[in-house]
Amino acid sequence: MTLRGDERGWVTLWGAGLAVALLVLGALVVDVWRVFTERQELGGLADSAAIAGATAIDQDVFRNTGDVILDVTEAPMRADQYLAANASNIDDPFTAWITIVGAPPNDMLSVTLTKDFEFAVLGPFVDDDNLNFSITAFAQPGERIGP
Repeated sequence: MTLRGDERGWVTLWGAGLAVALLVLGALVVDVWRVFTERQELGGLADSAAIAGATAIDQDVFRNTGDVILDVTEAPMRADQYLAANASNIDDPFTAWITIVGAPPNDMLSVTLTKDFEFAVLGPFVDDDNLNFSITAFAQPGERIGP
């Protein structure tokens, strides 16, 4: 098969177009993968901080009545200490809100972490190059179930 003079170069143009499309798709995959990975890491940190805070039980109430309730002064401090000790695992800075939710004896510790995510590759191509997401975890002390 021979190509006519006006058909030469089309394979090169199609190849270049396909290469550009694959690069854009690859950039999208990289940024989306980073969003999911960082969101999962932030969620794990929030869960762990809430659980660490929920280990603070009111010792006096437990000794006197056997009821397991949250120590509302100690729990936020334990969660904050956990975040301070383990925040180095997260690449970019985040904001933390640690609050007590509910009323005694059903108090829960709430840990909310918020972070701005900056697109690495697609940043120049999107209007708002920051994606803001927030993760909230709740935990409350309870009696041990199981062995």
